[in-house]
Amino acid sequence: IAAMILRTLGYKVFPVSDGVEAVEVFREKSDEIDIVILDVSMPGMNGREAYREMQKIKAATPVLFMTGHSLDGIQANFILEEGFNVILKPFTLVSLGRKIREVLHGKGQGSTDPLSQNLEP
Repeated sequence: IAAMILRTLGYKVFPVSDGVEAVEVFREKSDEIDIVILDVSMPGMNGREAYREMQKIKAATPVLFMTGHSLDGIQANFILEEGFNVILKPFTLVSLGRKIREVLHGKGQGSTDPLSQNLEP
């Protein structure tokens, strides 16, 4: 669904099925990727692990994590600890588009306020 939303917003998307594939695609296409959007929970390699591997390839790539779980859970607590950008599922086309623009323009650094992320304009 996220890939469909991103395409609707005009972004080129490289969808993957798990964290290992995400790292492989990033390795091959890092010059074409302006932002990485990862689910916190993915098979094979979770979002945090995948992003750590991606940083070894191209350290400055912005990241947006998504999760359908509470941010105070064990799986997502690193987001708060390390100040990563996050959007909570379910999200809308508008809220995802807004969050991506914030991250790409440096305004979303460490923004984890779920209420401000999921409100329509």
